[in-house]
Amino acid sequence: MSTYVEMQKLATNPGAISSLASYLMLLKDAGWTDWEINFLDNMSGWAGPDPISTRQREKLIELRDDAKNYSTFDGFSVGKLVRECWLARLDLDEDDEQFIMRIYERGASSLKRRPLLRLLRCSRKLQLIEGYVSID
Repeated sequence: MSTYVEMQKLATNPGAISSLASYLMLLKDAGWTDWEINFLDNMSGWAGPDPISTRQREKLIELRDDAKNYSTFDGFSVGKLVRECWLARLDLDEDDEQFIMRIYERGASSLKRRPLLRLLRCSRKLQLIEGYVSID
């Protein structure tokens, strides 16, 4: 989560905007959508002088946060949740079962934000985590 001050600094610094967007585009396993790739491409060429919009700042920070790897979340070990979901995978629908099998087979002990949120949803379905645990 970003602060207002951080977002203001980013908005008025074309070098930081361009640098962050270029870095995010280079990430191989980020799983960006076509729209996100176009957005990052546009931002990587940003030269100013006008600041980017509030929504552009928010999206750039959101993509930065999505690119981070998480090995724990709210006290839960990602690796342990992957193993426990894999053991109970047959109680999930087919798409979620395939997802759990893929991350288990590659030995995932950390995940980026989007697959992490899916793992947490699966964990909740399997009652491995309580319903009151925030997964957003």
